[in-house]
Formats: sequence, C-alpha cells, structure tokens
Amino acid sequence: MPLSNVPRTRPSRTKPSGEAHEVAAAKEAAGDLVRGAFARLRTQQRVRTLNDRFRGFAGLAGNVLGSPWAFLTALVYLIARGSGMAERAQKEARQVQAATDDYIRATAGAASPSDEIAKAKALLDAGTISPAEYDQLKARALSHGA
Repeated sequence: MPLSNVPRTRPSRTKPSGEAHEVAAAKEAAGDLVRGAFARLRTQQRVRTLNDRFRGFAGLAGNVLGSPWAFLTALVYLIARGSGMAERAQKEARQVQAATDDYIRATAGAASPSDEIAKAKALLDAGTISPAEYDQLKARALSHGA
C-alpha cells in the first residue's frame, strides 16, 4: 500500500495510560516522520521540475534577448563614435587623393610655360607653324602658367 494512502492515526479522546500511550505516540511520531519525509521529497521533485523548466526558458530568453543586445550595443557605438569615424575616413580620403595627385603630376611631367614656348619656337623655326599660331601657343602657355 502506498504511503500516501496510509491512514493517519489520530489521537483518541481518551488517553491510553502507561505503555500503550507511549506506543501510540511513537507510532504517530513515526508516521509523521515518514509522511513528512515523503512530502519533502515530493516538494523537492516539484522544485527540480520547475528549475529544469526555468533553465529551458532562461536559455531561450538569453538567446532571444542576447542577439538584439549585441545589435543594440553596436548601434550605440556607431551613434557615439560615428562622427569621429567619418572624420577619419574623410581625412584618409584627402590624403589618398593628395598622394594620387602628386603621383600623376610627377609621372606626367607637366611642362613649364617656358618649355612650351621653347617647343613652339622650335616649331616656328622649323616652319611647321605660322607666326600667328606661335603667338597663340605662346599666349596659351603664359595663361596656363599664371
């Protein structure tokens, strides 16, 4: 017979005397101890079951709340540090553009206005161009140099 179905002994209205009273009290105390132990065991099992369920929900909650938390912290970082990042990117872009322009100038070897006039004079002396064309080239070289 399961212990949960064991009838609980109640003290009778008339108190037994002597040894019978001690035996009845001992039986009642033993029954109370057994019932209490099983009641505590059932409570512990219920608590364990609830803990296991809570662990599952806690894991789910951690995953659901953890992912947005990562995105939220990244967003806060971008808001807080975004202007500095943009300024650094612009500064770097200006440096790259300046380096590119310097390289192009060095590679192209742009002639000075005096070099262009000297080339135009050589073409005039060779008879390749007319004096009017020479004057145009000279004026263009002087306007680019200024």
